[in-house]
Amino acid sequence: MKKKLSYVVSKTPLRVSFLGGGTDIPYFYEKFNGATINTAIDKFVYVTIKRHSRYFIENYRLNYHDSENTLSIDKIKNSIIRETLKYFNIKEKLYISVVADVPTGSGLGGSSAFIVGLINAICKLETIKITKKKIYEIATHIEIKIIRSPIGKQDHIPAVFGGLIYTRYLKNDKVIIKKINCVRNLKPMNLLWTMKTRNANLVLESQKKKFKQNLDNLIQLKNMADQFYIQTKKKKKLDLKNLIKLVNKSWFLKKTLSKMITFNLVDKILLRSNNQNLGGKLLGAGGGGFILLIGQIKNKIKKKYITENIKVYKRGTEIILAK
Repeated sequence: MKKKLSYVVSKTPLRVSFLGGGTDIPYFYEKFNGATINTAIDKFVYVTIKRHSRYFIENYRLNYHDSENTLSIDKIKNSIIRETLKYFNIKEKLYISVVADVPTGSGLGGSSAFIVGLINAICKLETIKITKKKIYEIATHIEIKIIRSPIGKQDHIPAVFGGLIYTRYLKNDKVIIKKINCVRNLKPMNLLWTMKTRNANLVLESQKKKFKQNLDNLIQLKNMADQFYIQTKKKKKLDLKNLIKLVNKSWFLKKTLSKMITFNLVDKILLRSNNQNLGGKLLGAGGGGFILLIGQIKNKIKKKYITENIKVYKRGTEIILAK
């Protein structure tokens, strides 16, 4: 009989979004279809799951941005861990630890990378055979349908599959995922830290309340994602200048969706930075986190703010240790 694994570590990439944000949310794509362009990046969430020793009193010891020790799954406060353990009908004691390269609430799809990595690690620990497509389906089901987080469906895709991706979200709830392989000239890309985190759910809820008012802009955001993919596929190469132009235009539209999206620091940096050779936008739902800058940034920006170069990460979630 094969010996049970005692602990597993998964590594899952975070993401940056370029185009189409806001059109991957059900209340939009169920009526108009949606489309996004995003990519996995070389920043990660690591999930460690260890079978918890019988010498400990608690059944579940959890370390993430908070710590928990509980006797039952129902008493776990972290909704992602609680509902994922319930989904897989986990009965035994576990020690779960989550470590990320960036803070929670920074706009890089951290919660989605976390749940994808958690599912991958549980399946490895419990020797459950699972495809990447199934990981995606379970992750979105738990986070959107069970937990009822008001997020869209795009964040889980680069976390699962890796690479630069165009996705269409159809009215019947199906997704069509297309990898864009010509990523060689998608550089330089930099993250600029605003020193501010936020609750994405609050921003997304405020955006939903203005849905009718935002409709024309959301349709434009979707069309830009479609347009970029069609042009890239036709030319068989990525047009960086065109991407920069579309990102700048999309940010102008996106920040009108809610008053909670942008703030003074972001406007200051992007108004100074935006030109034909530099694209910029605040990542995620808005309200805080990282600014994405595409193109060469000036040294004075690097000196004044915390910035870091990032690259496209071609692989999705993976198991890096299993013993």
